[in-house]
Amino acid sequence: MVARLKQGIIAADLWILHEIDPQMLLSRGGFAIGPARQVLFFHPRLMSRLLAADSAALLEAPLKFAVIGFPDGQAELRWLDPAIAFARYRSPALTELGNELAGLCEGIVNGIDLAGTSK
Repeated sequence: MVARLKQGIIAADLWILHEIDPQMLLSRGGFAIGPARQVLFFHPRLMSRLLAADSAALLEAPLKFAVIGFPDGQAELRWLDPAIAFARYRSPALTELGNELAGLCEGIVNGIDLAGTSK
């Protein structure tokens, strides 16, 4: 699922900035969790718009998808809705950007078959 998710991010003309492996990190501290990955993504053109609208919104970037595996072999994909996060700044430009980013996230998720094949 992570590979297909990353392909979808790239296909949406966004940059993958980092991939975090919480399972590995927690195991270093002696804790065991199931499979989990966080994929951070954004693009400089979006950051430029964000900063021009309100530099305080820098905290909202990059965006992140989380893939969480369960013992039964199922996995879940989660993310925070950028439309909600950006709307709290009460800036028309950030509200527009948040809505655009929410659409991009939905498009990425809807463009991949989480079971295994591209849609």
